[in-house]
Amino acid sequence: MDQFRSYVTRVLPDQFLFYESKSLEKRLEFQSLIRAIGVNLKGMRFLDIGPGYGDALDVCFENGASGVEFVETDPFFFTYNRLKGFTKGHEINHKTRLGTLHRSQYDFIWVKGSISPDNFIFRLNPDAVNKILLSHWLSQVEHLAKPHCQIIICPYWLHHAHKRRTEDLQRSFFTETMLERGYDVLPGIENHNREPDYPVTFHKVIGVT
Repeated sequence: MDQFRSYVTRVLPDQFLFYESKSLEKRLEFQSLIRAIGVNLKGMRFLDIGPGYGDALDVCFENGASGVEFVETDPFFFTYNRLKGFTKGHEINHKTRLGTLHRSQYDFIWVKGSISPDNFIFRLNPDAVNKILLSHWLSQVEHLAKPHCQIIICPYWLHHAHKRRTEDLQRSFFTETMLERGYDVLPGIENHNREPDYPVTFHKVIGVT
């Protein structure tokens, strides 16, 4: 870790340093979500798809999770989280290669910000095609889940001048697909949801209808 920190000091990677500066805020985002849905992390096997600086990984470890894993391709985030010592990293593209992980192994799967409805796979596709692609991706996520696994997906919505590119969330292909797949929309959670980039969080418990 000392060598990694020394390298970061030399090359000053913008995105890594930005997420490092937001670490306390990101911890609070995750902790607020955990409190809102009443999850006890002790003994859980946790997967973070796109952990960034890894604040959710830290919170899970600190609260007694039995396994803390992540999927990441950015070399700085992957290396930093791997060097923490309590994690297991998977250096794969989550949009195309989740099927390479073992199925039915996680109790809690967390996805925040690493998927954007505006840029999902091929954003110029017709909505009907994007719904098929999203449904396929969700199947890959859900195949990783144990029965009663909690899946949380909080997508990042593109915006400019505080105005989202997608104005009507309810009628977007993304929300329609999530609801069709059995996900619920959680009530807004303070310190977790915010306009315009993270306005909505989707939740599903595998095997529970």
